[in-house]
Amino acid sequence: VALENSPKAKWRFDRVSDADATKAGLAKCLQSSPSLLFTASHGMAFPNGHAKQDAHQGALLCQDWQGPLVHRGAIDPSLYFCADDVPDSTDLTGSAVFHFACYGAGTPLYDDFGAAGTRTQIAAGPFLARLPQRLLGKPDGGALAVIGHVERAWSYSFASPDFGAQTKSFEMCLHALMSGLRIGAAMDAFAQRHAVLAVGLNRILDDIRHGARADDYEVAAQWTMHNDARNYVILGDPAVRIAP
Repeated sequence: VALENSPKAKWRFDRVSDADATKAGLAKCLQSSPSLLFTASHGMAFPNGHAKQDAHQGALLCQDWQGPLVHRGAIDPSLYFCADDVPDSTDLTGSAVFHFACYGAGTPLYDDFGAAGTRTQIAAGPFLARLPQRLLGKPDGGALAVIGHVERAWSYSFASPDFGAQTKSFEMCLHALMSGLRIGAAMDAFAQRHAVLAVGLNRILDDIRHGARADDYEVAAQWTMHNDARNYVILGDPAVRIAP
């Protein structure tokens, strides 16, 4: 991306990935007081009634985890970053955080992606994830806003089975933030994607109502993409801007 001769040219980018994307590495990123922190990871998920669901749902699984082919059994808190891991000394004054992770912003009462005709309850009640609450609510140096996902976040957010990589919404949002737009305006990229998918889904359903035979996999994929795009939210102040 060419950043010359634009407000984005003032930004310095630090990428932490692969072996460095550990729990300690994430804590170090927060301690550096970034203007914008974007994380992409699995988010921890616990079944309804689990003792850790309220406190640790949506916590960020880090590179310390060796993956399902090596790890067996429950995932220990030492392998993921939760609200309890945010140091009191962390200063996020003027910062915005974007978590791409399942349940990274919150959990609804019912499963959004269950089979037709079913409504599986996945929590005692809808609730916000504890990590963004901690980032926003620190008595000293809380973040301005946290962007995250309610319910599970699917690979459809950034990839399409028909067209490959689909990262435009993320790129548009981040570029808007770095250009000085308010966070609420920057999130319009996801609203536009949701609108486009809603129109496409409605067309398919309308065709079915008029007797068309649709491919089940196409309908399921379109419906999942639609629900996934709908579930990005802003926690905090949507009117703020961030600066490099």
